[in-house]
Amino acid sequence: AGFSMENIVNFGEFSRQHENKSVCFEKVLYIQRCRRRDLRNFEDVVIFRSSIAKLESERVNGVLFFSHCRDLSSSLSPLVAHILTRKTRNFANLDELQSTMLRIMGSIFKNTSVHYDVETFCFGKWLLWNDIEKARSITYMISSHGAGQMNYIWMPPGAHVVEVVPYPFMGDSYYSSEAKRLRLNYFRHFNEDRSWFVERNPEFLPLRRSQCWMDETCKMKAKRAQFNLKMYGPQGVRQTLQWSLESWAKECA
Repeated sequence: AGFSMENIVNFGEFSRQHENKSVCFEKVLYIQRCRRRDLRNFEDVVIFRSSIAKLESERVNGVLFFSHCRDLSSSLSPLVAHILTRKTRNFANLDELQSTMLRIMGSIFKNTSVHYDVETFCFGKWLLWNDIEKARSITYMISSHGAGQMNYIWMPPGAHVVEVVPYPFMGDSYYSSEAKRLRLNYFRHFNEDRSWFVERNPEFLPLRRSQCWMDETCKMKAKRAQFNLKMYGPQGVRQTLQWSLESWAKECA
């Protein structure tokens, strides 16, 4: 295996806050000498989780990583789909996204006894242990592209994740490979609506896809900006939500 637990003794006690700013989880991994490339396959991930669980067992409550998303179905009521919110690249129309997901779930679970809900949350507020505890029981998560998706590593196999690429001019580095390595069901949606961004940054309107990502000023503004997620129509996210939620209901409910 390519992964080693060297110098990871205080891993979970690492504060995700520094000078009132969230510390990127990828930086936490790097500080603990565990880089993304060290987790080459699912066997490495199992070793990593087992080591974390061993460390956590020395605490009061302990931690349990589930072998499959179905293992949580009996203990989760209601069944919750999660929306990861962020300080940057957040959904400007979050309420619309939440209500759209609830309508789709209503049609999926209409003739069942399943109780369901949609919850918004964010990583990076407290210690890493708190993020681990939260992520290990998430079986469906939609989020905009960002390093917070490294928390896929704590989610149970079979869980469903939707990565939204906020703007059509973002680069081509996504988290599909991590999801595959972790045996998660991965969906991606390219958000073609850049109106929220260009209305506030009209100087970047002429830039084509990838040109903004090559311009450092445009790139930094885009990485920090909110975005409007189009719901309906050929370029809307609704169809991706429908496919992913239906699949989630079959595999994890």
